[in-house]
Amino acid sequence: MLLINVSEKIKIDDVNVDILEEIAEKILSDFDKKDLEVNLYFCSDEEIHILNRDYREKDYPTDVLSFPLYDGVDNLLGEIIISIDTARRQKEKDDVNYEIRKLFIHGMIHLMGYDHETDEEYEIMHPIEEKYLKLYEQK
Repeated sequence: MLLINVSEKIKIDDVNVDILEEIAEKILSDFDKKDLEVNLYFCSDEEIHILNRDYREKDYPTDVLSFPLYDGVDNLLGEIIISIDTARRQKEKDDVNYEIRKLFIHGMIHLMGYDHETDEEYEIMHPIEEKYLKLYEQK
């Protein structure tokens, strides 16, 4: 299940959240985690900058952050935070929804336990992201 929250500082009227719910259900099911929940938070560059600085020691805004939170007790797998400001700036194909799908899938794959800190990790994670992006490319 996907729980979506939006910062009061932004508007997401142009974002198709239904497809994000569909993507979350598919990935959770494929990784046998369908009983778990994911929180998605849309925020501004200002907010994500603070989080990136405080949690990753990187003093600049970023496009997406993911925080695995699963403790084996609660059903919350983790949180994904997307800067709508950055998504709008770096959108491809003049479509903010495509960029948000891309960022959301990236965050979901992180919550599945994958990373890209090394070339070897990237070589494993990237094809998984591409698989889901292709599934939802035209939606």
